[in-house]
Amino acid sequence: MQQPQNTDPFVFGDTFLYSCCKQVRRNGSATLLRKLQRGDVILFGSRLDGRFVLDTVFVVARSEIFETNRGVELLTGRVPAEFVETVLRPLARASRLEPRGAEADLRGCGPEEWAPEDEEYAACAAACAPVGTQYRLYWGATPDDPVDGMFSFAPAQLAEHAPAGFRRPAIDAHFINANLRGFKTCLEDEDENSSHQIVKAAWEKVVSQVIQQNHLLGFQFALPEWERDHA
Repeated sequence: MQQPQNTDPFVFGDTFLYSCCKQVRRNGSATLLRKLQRGDVILFGSRLDGRFVLDTVFVVARSEIFETNRGVELLTGRVPAEFVETVLRPLARASRLEPRGAEADLRGCGPEEWAPEDEEYAACAAACAPVGTQYRLYWGATPDDPVDGMFSFAPAQLAEHAPAGFRRPAIDAHFINANLRGFKTCLEDEDENSSHQIVKAAWEKVVSQVIQQNHLLGFQFALPEWERDHA
């Protein structure tokens, strides 16, 4: 049976979920990404051919802090079962609450093995997060329940138009740094009203560029089929 593969954000089901990536520094302290508020926007993507290409736009609707060793207990029934199995349970195992037995599974636990992640940030679901490490689970805004008109989406195309997949849209804007390996914020020293206006304008700019590149705004992706182990 294949090991579960985490994806952050988790875009399947009725609501996008963002759970752990780059929320905690190697020294255990929280980054800005564990302190986001309703209406904040995250652009997930990567650098390709010198440009920022977009994977997902995540608009925060609400959130809740959870501990690695209590995530399964706290959130089962409130998130898809697939999310429990691919994200919450592996996080619990990573904190060594559920020993995995094989010695090979324990490799990567020394400080020298932490992924650099921009020289400062711990890898998502780090192999040695201590028991009780706190992350914040974010629920994304949806078209049916947006935040000031904003909602989470991933660039998409119809399968009949892109049977072999498609190129991710490149986004050009003053708040994008294609060379950045970690993350940055585009708001500094702004009052609340001004910040809100800037965030919405940024979201609208991204939406416009995605549509101009012949992509759809995808949401409510079907949950992947998975094999439940009843043994």
